[in-house]
Amino acid sequence: MLNNNNFFNANLPTNQNDIESRLDQAWTYINERNVSLAQQACQNINQDFPMNADGRYATSFLAFQLKQLSIAINTIDKAIHLQPNNLQWQYQKVMTLLSMSDKVQAIKLVENLKNQSLNNIRMCSDFAVMFTQLTDYKQASFYYQQALILVSESTVNEKQQAKQSAQLYFNLASIERYQGKIELAEQHLNQAILLNPQDYEAYLLRSSLKKQTHENNHIEQLEQLLSEGITHPIAKAQIHFSLAKELEDLALYSQSFNQLKQGAKTRRGRMQYDVEHDLSTLHEIRKTFNTSLFRNKANVITNL
Repeated sequence: MLNNNNFFNANLPTNQNDIESRLDQAWTYINERNVSLAQQACQNINQDFPMNADGRYATSFLAFQLKQLSIAINTIDKAIHLQPNNLQWQYQKVMTLLSMSDKVQAIKLVENLKNQSLNNIRMCSDFAVMFTQLTDYKQASFYYQQALILVSESTVNEKQQAKQSAQLYFNLASIERYQGKIELAEQHLNQAILLNPQDYEAYLLRSSLKKQTHENNHIEQLEQLLSEGITHPIAKAQIHFSLAKELEDLALYSQSFNQLKQGAKTRRGRMQYDVEHDLSTLHEIRKTFNTSLFRNKANVITNL
């Protein structure tokens, strides 16, 4: 979810510099996961500037991260009351409603967030993810395409732009797969791979889109990738699995099984499991997150 207060400006009070600096400090604590200081900073902002919606949003965001959903919904409602047309506040409420398993209310509210013209790449992506959760793939696709346009118009360096676009093309292709737009999904995965040849997950998704044929497959490209060497074991396993799938499609079962075997072996080599470590972790969680801790947290946030 969005985690700063810079996308939509609130109606700040007369001492604007004070509220802006205090909001910046609150967000620093939130991003550093310094819960106690973040809670105190949000509480002070809301007490000193009760008509400032950004403070309510920060409080809601923090509560959401802490899974204190009743507080999150209460404080974002206050922000929306102050700024009813703020899309960021409405997005926050939809995500909170979904976490509360209140999909009916989320669907009602999300009508206001369809087909909006946004000017922020991150927010477009967040909206796309939100609509994906609601299985509204048409709107998810709309926002991924809008994000791609914004990336193309951005001033970031060419390398960063290519990386951002590649991820967006991958996400868009994932949505198109759900929609049954297989050819379009394949085109966008090809674009993702062209922009970021090391996006090994894109190769795997592309291979799984449809049954490959002798005339149309990616076997040569996948074999070339393996011959060049892939250092990361998970990435290497993904290419082995991609190749296994495409070889199976061509009824080359022995070769397919060999690739499947190599992929599984590569992935197993990455796996590390120590049961004693897990038991120790669970013991520390139980000792740290006790009844007293939650009671103290509840007392701190009650006045937010």
